[in-house]
Amino acid sequence: MKCPNCGNEITGKFCTSCGTPAPVEEPVKEQETQTQPAPQPYQYNSSVNQPNGMPVNNGYTGQQFTNVPNNNMPNQPKKGMSGGKIAAIVISVILGIILILGIIISAVACHAYKSLESGLKDNISTFVSNYNNESSYYNWETSDNWETSDGDSDVSKVVDNDGEIYDESTCCFYKVFNGNEVSVTGVNMYDVVDGDYTTKHIEFTLPSEIEGKKVTDIYNAYIYNPTNNDGKDVEIKVTVPGSVKTIQAYAFLNCESLTELVLEDGVTELENEAIVECENLKKITVPESTTILGEYAFGFLSSDGMSYDYTPAKDLVVVAKKNSVAEQFAKENNFKVENN
Repeated sequence: MKCPNCGNEITGKFCTSCGTPAPVEEPVKEQETQTQPAPQPYQYNSSVNQPNGMPVNNGYTGQQFTNVPNNNMPNQPKKGMSGGKIAAIVISVILGIILILGIIISAVACHAYKSLESGLKDNISTFVSNYNNESSYYNWETSDNWETSDGDSDVSKVVDNDGEIYDESTCCFYKVFNGNEVSVTGVNMYDVVDGDYTTKHIEFTLPSEIEGKKVTDIYNAYIYNPTNNDGKDVEIKVTVPGSVKTIQAYAFLNCESLTELVLEDGVTELENEAIVECENLKKITVPESTTILGEYAFGFLSSDGMSYDYTPAKDLVVVAKKNSVAEQFAKENNFKVENN
């Protein structure tokens, strides 16, 4: 080491020639990190077309750097979608499904409504047609206008536009069929009592003939209480003449005050449910001539007076000939039997 003042060699801490202190040498700092080996130079092959300007890798395994933008880097992993975008997509899909379901449900409902509407129209049309054609079924004698038999205000007969006639002398509504046969279609019980609204006992016989025509059919003979008394306090006895051959279904339905019904010899058929829901009917006489009894022909009640869960009336007495169809029917349904 040379003296900075005189230039002579210094072997100690001071120069022996001029006494100048020897300069202090600073220690060399150790390298904190190891020096990376110099990368090998890229080698280019000008005879080969490089994709996207990328150099050919000739064995170098380290990271390669190019001027190609990051979004064009091959095998570059795409960035994931944010939570907001995913939620928006999910909501859109759900709304789409709901919309499709709504369209399907609307289409089904519309179809069902049209089917129901069509069915109702068909049923109403059928009902109206059947009602209007009832005269054809029975060959009713019809009239285009309301008429009276004598033109006076105190009439004995009124004809409506469906051919139903009211005959005051018999207190019955009726229709004519087959030219000379009559079917009873109703009874005016107010005319039956003839103003005596306090009576508690009524006996009434349906006509065997009206206006010279034989009554052969009972279509409807609803018997009701016309008095001021409670229906359960009134007793009504009705007799059906032997001229009648058929008592149709529901002819005597819900006749609350009917307590006794007598069918005279000559009646041949009681259709299904001909005499039902007559809760106070205690006695019925059925002749030997009645050989056809439909299901629940007479004497059955339902729990609510309108359904079809029929059970036999407990206190009904059936008056019938021994070994007759009526007696057999009564025994099969546990009715009490009296032989006449």
